[in-house]
Amino acid sequence: MGTSCGTPVVRGVGILVDEELRGQVVEVKKVSDRVMTIKLIVGGSSLNICSAYAPKAGLDEEEKKRFWEVLDEVGDVDSTWDRAAGCIKESTREVLGVSRGWSSKYQGVWWWNEDVKKKMETKKAAYVKLVESKDEEEKRVSREEYKLAKKEAKLAVIAAKTATFEILIEESQQGVSDKLEV
Repeated sequence: MGTSCGTPVVRGVGILVDEELRGQVVEVKKVSDRVMTIKLIVGGSSLNICSAYAPKAGLDEEEKKRFWEVLDEVGDVDSTWDRAAGCIKESTREVLGVSRGWSSKYQGVWWWNEDVKKKMETKKAAYVKLVESKDEEEKRVSREEYKLAKKEAKLAVIAAKTATFEILIEESQQGVSDKLEV
């Protein structure tokens, strides 16, 4: 339990604002004891922030219903979230770019190449041979072949990923240096 302006309160909601942004706050609204909003002007754009303290499990349904009604009055949460997510995605694309990757009809991963494909097919064939082995000597030989094929496939995957990531790192560093030269 705490106090608000000398009045005892059981719950409450608040928004902390960094000192650098305090001067940009143009509106503060305490919508209810569970919901509040603030509006800031940042870089010429209006930024609305809502803080909500949802009812806990175990409270009566009427309390929960009132909370959601109040929150709906503040704004359409879904469309606000969609707009915010869209802005974040757009900014990310502008800053980081979009990976074109390399498509693969076999595994759907962009680092997959012909060498990895061959090694994986060899590993699969060795496994089938192991499973179909009849006597103990054939199983022993097949098991060794499978272990070797598995190791070679793993090394091929590591090599393919390493080569791909080295290319990505080189391209991203080149992109950064190009932007710095502008």
